[in-house]
Amino acid sequence: MFDDSTLRLLSNWEPISSFGEEDCHAAVMTFVAAINQHLDLRAFVGDHTYNNYVPVYVYALADLTRYVQTKEEVCTNYPCLLLYFHYFTPVAALGNSSWSETLGPNGACVSRGYGALDIPDLLNFNQIQSTLMQARIRAAMAKTPYAIESPDFFGKLAPDGFEPIERSEGVPPWNRIFHLFFQFND
Repeated sequence: MFDDSTLRLLSNWEPISSFGEEDCHAAVMTFVAAINQHLDLRAFVGDHTYNNYVPVYVYALADLTRYVQTKEEVCTNYPCLLLYFHYFTPVAALGNSSWSETLGPNGACVSRGYGALDIPDLLNFNQIQSTLMQARIRAAMAKTPYAIESPDFFGKLAPDGFEPIERSEGVPPWNRIFHLFFQFND
């Protein structure tokens, strides 16, 4: 995932804590369970096979929209808040996004599309429009070791010498703290 020179740069940083992929998955499952206890909200873990983070989509059931496409397929769009939980540090990012799925006439999933985060999409808690959603996400996060960092934190320049992998989330240049934590490796 990281080349040798990047690992050396990271080793010179002050460690946040000892944390691993299993800790991340446990925290994500705790967060998702806390959100899903509310009848009007859902949390959905997105595809993260090649990433160094786990994306979690949080949406209100009242906000989804459905429409019929060609071939009697039904498409559902889910405007949501998206959280990225980093695998190896208890740091998370929060922003606006969406995801969608298309179901065939037999109800089977035909396709899914997942939104992503980039620096302009990032939010502070107080920018979440619904105070009820703010409170529920804060309560769910409090059950995990994670902290949602601010857009200002993620917008800072990465350490000198950091060169991201060939492809990262968002628009280049990929030279910010955000790109250091959340690399897309497909």
